[in-house]
Amino acid sequence: MDTFSIILPVFMLIALGFVLGRYGALREGTSQILAEFVFTCAMPALLFLSMSKVQYQELQQWGFIGAYLLSLLISAGFGALVLSRVFGCTKQELPICVMNAGVTNSVYVGLPIMLLAHGSPVPVVLVVLIQVLCVTPLVLFALERGRGGEEQAKQACLKSLVEVAKTPIVAASLLGILWGSLGPTLPQTVNRTLEMLGGAAIPGALIALGLSFHAAESRLSARLLPEVLFSSLVKVVLHPLCAYLAGRYIWRLDPSWLAPLVLMAGMPSALNGFIFARRYGVYVAEAGATITLSTVISAATLWLIVSFFQT
Repeated sequence: MDTFSIILPVFMLIALGFVLGRYGALREGTSQILAEFVFTCAMPALLFLSMSKVQYQELQQWGFIGAYLLSLLISAGFGALVLSRVFGCTKQELPICVMNAGVTNSVYVGLPIMLLAHGSPVPVVLVVLIQVLCVTPLVLFALERGRGGEEQAKQACLKSLVEVAKTPIVAASLLGILWGSLGPTLPQTVNRTLEMLGGAAIPGALIALGLSFHAAESRLSARLLPEVLFSSLVKVVLHPLCAYLAGRYIWRLDPSWLAPLVLMAGMPSALNGFIFARRYGVYVAEAGATITLSTVISAATLWLIVSFFQT
């Protein structure tokens, strides 16, 4: 499949969502309802079916995990350092800065592109697990500690680890692996139902993402441009570059895993950064604008990454 056939449909659907929101073609609140449907129903169905075809051994990609985690730490750490020293971000804002600079939009953008480019959801699931197990608890700990309560911060960290298993996307992925390894073949009626439900996941996710960009918190202002542009470039340029160097020269990954590694690292900033920012009332405008701008820039950088590995 050529590069344009992989990248263009994804960003056309995101643009469609933005246009629908911009001109009021859909009722207010549609974005949240659509996102909840995708997150709790359609995407879990897609991931369950996809991961049921995967053997447990395929997840034991320690080189991929190590290279991705190292590149995430470098990009997030560098981004947070510069944002604090140059742009004056406070200690309470730094956890959100870390998410903007290092945490990938693995499901809404990553999954469609990964399935089109490589036909496998395994790299996406590995990245999701890395982020929810290693990054999210630490971010929540720092945000709660910023409010002044270390005991509350510890509880939030432990609670986030418990909540991981309850997350529909994670639970469906793990259940799919378990079913594929131990369970019988799904009845045709059940399989067809899940296929139909999962078919709504990718277009629904992309349109919901585009709709969210019309929200006031996601709009980019001239005042925020230098800071937001820096965070976006760290995420979609520095992060994949670090992943490439770590994967090729430290872990010496096979090209079949190096390409997904760099592609996942090159995805735009995750929506969770904005969700946490709004929940804790810090860095809200910057987080929303970073997600928007990093997604726009990633249309070009992801095209370059896919083109590079296809040559």
